[in-house]
Amino acid sequence: MRANRLLILAFAALALGGCSRISSVWSSLVVGPDMDAAGPFKARHIVLTGQGPTDPPMRIDIRHGAADEATLTGVLDGTKPYLAGVTWHAFIPIVAETNDARMDYWIVGLNLTRTPDRSIYSVLRFPHGTDLSEGQAAPGTEYALLSCSDLKFARQPSFETEAHKTIALAPAPAPEAGDCEFNSLKEANTVAAAVLKNYDRVRHEKDAPAIDWRPVKIALD
Repeated sequence: MRANRLLILAFAALALGGCSRISSVWSSLVVGPDMDAAGPFKARHIVLTGQGPTDPPMRIDIRHGAADEATLTGVLDGTKPYLAGVTWHAFIPIVAETNDARMDYWIVGLNLTRTPDRSIYSVLRFPHGTDLSEGQAAPGTEYALLSCSDLKFARQPSFETEAHKTIALAPAPAPEAGDCEFNSLKEANTVAAAVLKNYDRVRHEKDAPAIDWRPVKIALD
């Protein structure tokens, strides 16, 4: 399957009303195939709240079932809710974490067009061993949208600081299809891990790029 990224984004812009602020967010996001139906949560209803990518407060209501369905508010704009299918994939990036600070990582796919294998991707992380059953709150959870610039950085062989210090990176493989899309679940798993690994390698450099982690509150019932 080759995901035609421009077609996906054009279709989504039409489906979502063509708002310029929506389009500016969508144009920089990674798209790819739907993933697994089963996610990390052991609850029928999951609510995620926090700061959305377009600045207003974000709320995502997920109804867990044979196929997860979500209502998104404040993710694309601050007024209108949108419906999306939700799929998941657990992965393990190689990053420097102590045992006490260890996190679990999941790729999350939101499919707003309801066309198979047309999801936008983000990463969700929470402290390892977090209780994700009904009645819990999952403190310490964060999310980050995956953007074209994240994938570009994942494929760089090195990073040069303003002081001309060169830091070797572990570049991800060349794209299977487009520069800002995943063509397969294997590619999604490999490149998402490389994104976090390379950002981790430069995290102590003040002029280095970083993934945009944002805190998110979770309620499970």
